[in-house]
Amino acid sequence: MNKQKQKMVICLLLCAVIILTGCASSSQKNGASAPKGNISSSEKVKSGDANSSRLPLELKDSAHNLYLGKIGEGKVLIDIYVNENKINLARVNQDDAETLFSGTLSDDSTITAKSADGKQSLELFSNELGIVSGTLESEGKKQNVMLKPDSTFFSQSFDMRYPNVGSNKAVESFVAKLKTAVSAGDIAGFASMVHYPISFSYQNKRLEVGSKEEFLKKVPSIPSSFKSAIKDSFGKFMFNNYQGVLFGSGTHNVWINAVDKKGQKVIEITGINF
Repeated sequence: MNKQKQKMVICLLLCAVIILTGCASSSQKNGASAPKGNISSSEKVKSGDANSSRLPLELKDSAHNLYLGKIGEGKVLIDIYVNENKINLARVNQDDAETLFSGTLSDDSTITAKSADGKQSLELFSNELGIVSGTLESEGKKQNVMLKPDSTFFSQSFDMRYPNVGSNKAVESFVAKLKTAVSAGDIAGFASMVHYPISFSYQNKRLEVGSKEEFLKKVPSIPSSFKSAIKDSFGKFMFNNYQGVLFGSGTHNVWINAVDKKGQKVIEITGINF
């Protein structure tokens, strides 16, 4: 092989080496991925990874801390009552059936609790996105829990839900009756639960109503938006303060309170937001 041909071969080999080296470098840059053990925060939340960053749960002592969300595909209300590091907790389903739990709060960030019958266990924690998540285990089956804060009200004990209005049974029985009447579109039944005189807005008009009969003349039917809000609201562990118990959702709700009638305390509707 003469010198000219040798130079050409050497040049071709050098070009091949340069091209191959460049391809390898390019593939490393464009195909870079995080180590398999590193999961982004969004992926942790989606996968329900229990090791995702946990933040302190913002729970008030001696108070009912209410959360709304889902367990699996079902809507739930969760009430968490804190007394030091001891936890009393209630799970309320859409049909208002409740399950009571007790447990502990560790490191201000993780709740572990068991149901009264020992058949269900619940773990809850708050992640970096401000969502309270965790798992519910029942009969060997695990379901994801996703919750958002709703409201908080103070009480001397977990068992005392409506200290300013009445017993748990009295208030929740009244709400169940109200829910049934509104869901059925029973305007007469609803009107019979109202405390008179009362003032409220209806179809962009401010009304002053002094009796059930007058109410039925001025309010011929229950608005559909109000009906939906009442029907879909939880009738347990409702927010309450000095004004009474607030039942409903969003701008469609009622205030319920104990009023004096012939020397006796009677629970009635004292405020309406159609």
